[in-house]
Amino acid sequence: AGKYIPSMMSYILNKNRQGAPLQIPLAGAAIGNGWFDPAHQYSAAEAAYGHGLLDRAQVNAMAVKEQACQTELAQGNYDADVCFALQDDVIDESFGTSSKFRVSSYDVRLSENKKGDRRFPKGHKVTEGYLGGWDLPNWAEGTLDTSVWNDVLEIIHATAATEAGLTYCECTDPPYDALADEDGKSVVTEIASVLQDPSRPALVFFTGVEDLICNHVGTEKALENIPWDGRDTWLNALRSAWLPFPNRPQAAGFVKEFETLIFVKILNAGHMVPMDVPEIALELIRTLLFKGGNYASSQQKLTEKADKPPSSCTACEICPAPPRLHCPTCDFLDDTPSRECAAAVQKALSSGGNAVGSNPSTAIGALILVAGLIVYACVIARQQNNSHHAMEAVEDHVELQPPRYRDESEL
Repeated sequence: AGKYIPSMMSYILNKNRQGAPLQIPLAGAAIGNGWFDPAHQYSAAEAAYGHGLLDRAQVNAMAVKEQACQTELAQGNYDADVCFALQDDVIDESFGTSSKFRVSSYDVRLSENKKGDRRFPKGHKVTEGYLGGWDLPNWAEGTLDTSVWNDVLEIIHATAATEAGLTYCECTDPPYDALADEDGKSVVTEIASVLQDPSRPALVFFTGVEDLICNHVGTEKALENIPWDGRDTWLNALRSAWLPFPNRPQAAGFVKEFETLIFVKILNAGHMVPMDVPEIALELIRTLLFKGGNYASSQQKLTEKADKPPSSCTACEICPAPPRLHCPTCDFLDDTPSRECAAAVQKALSSGGNAVGSNPSTAIGALILVAGLIVYACVIARQQNNSHHAMEAVEDHVELQPPRYRDESEL
């Protein structure tokens, strides 16, 4: 859904603008737990940290690997092992190396056997038996006379599949293998085209917060980087709780919206929002259809954009952050090279204001440039002196596992 819906909408709207004989009016679409910008969605580290599966040092280690993944994608390698490992390593090591189990990539509230059949979503094996005649495993939820599958295929006019030697499976390998090189491609250009179309169709991205494979953190990062004319305003838009049932004490989720870009985080749901909270999912679609996608119920009056970073960590956003290094300007450092680097940056920041004149924007730009150059020099020097220790730190916190291909169900 994340890739195909925006692609199809962009194509239709483009044909409409070109004056095609068949004009198809598009009012909007809803994309649930979609995969549309892998450069910002491959990593599961920050979402896993929010669920307690990782600590900050491990998150920092994974951030280094995320940069390597983004480099691969920028070079056109859309099937890179380093990218798949960003989620696979987190999930495989979620319960530790010695455990036979791991957290479910589709719902952190669930677990699965590392070597057993995938049991998510509930009931999918019964569906496979109904449409493909497969024998049901002994753990399947429900029973079924699998001899009915030929009659089922005839009723739904799908016997050609059997004649071609194909048997229904929820996630079968051939389609995934054929599309493997597409996994890392982004459709943000198509999304931007839809958002800026004169007809202004609404795009509702909704994500269950318990999902890891298409988690809400990566989705939000991806939405923040869509190159459309409303980007800056959307970034600073107020966030609201979504209260579709005002008399209930629990919010259904949280929403951020500006014009036609709407992002809804759904509580108590994983990858399959309609399966987990069907009443909420229905209300989400009803709101899109009948209320124009107005989900905001109760605004959170919090500053969406800080005037400046916290003073204790002035330049963190421009510093690499491998484990045990953190940001060279943070005040919780415990080693001499980092303290020296921190002092140098703080000195530049404190003295740079008088050196760059009275223009605030010029001052800010010059300060960032000075801080960036000093931090870069410090990091390079540190890498030369401590590259061996830094590698040990990464290995201490993330045990690499052989890459496991993404499950096909989200393609």
